[in-house]
Amino acid sequence: MEKNEFLVQQFATLRHEIEGHQSRSFWIVVIGLLGIPTASYFLLEASIPLWMALPFFLLVLMVLFLAQQNFMMRAGRYIREYIEPKMECSPGWEAWIESRPAFRVMDRQFAGSLLVLFFLFYFLLIGLALNRLYDQALSNPGLGNWMIFGAAAAVYTIATLFGFATLIHHWRSSVSTMPNQKP
Repeated sequence: MEKNEFLVQQFATLRHEIEGHQSRSFWIVVIGLLGIPTASYFLLEASIPLWMALPFFLLVLMVLFLAQQNFMMRAGRYIREYIEPKMECSPGWEAWIESRPAFRVMDRQFAGSLLVLFFLFYFLLIGLALNRLYDQALSNPGLGNWMIFGAAAAVYTIATLFGFATLIHHWRSSVSTMPNQKP
């Protein structure tokens, strides 16, 4: 296989993968923004405490969204650093868009807005779950109910710290293909 043909195939494959990740990101957002409120409405009155798992489900969606964004930027960085320089028609799309930081502002604002919205839902779900556990502990003040309330609060705190740590660690790589540029 000729080098240029290999580069073209590699570029086409990466762009196809990026399109797939964009599609998955879209569905993650739809599930998070429409599915979680709907599920919480129906599960909040459920006798089986499935509603306690909703914050974790939403946290998983947030991490999946961040992972999809990260992959797309990593693929774009590979295209910009390894494929575009070897092509005769430079600069390519990735180099061109990264040379104009104003064009990445929307990426950061979009991702940031969705993550803020996800975290608002997340904290709302935690509040609803802890409120329900608190009410149960008050109505039946046995030690077991208070232990469940305390354990749930501790687990939600740990999960929240994990979510923030993941966000902080991967934020820059999920909104830019430039490794040293501040978003």
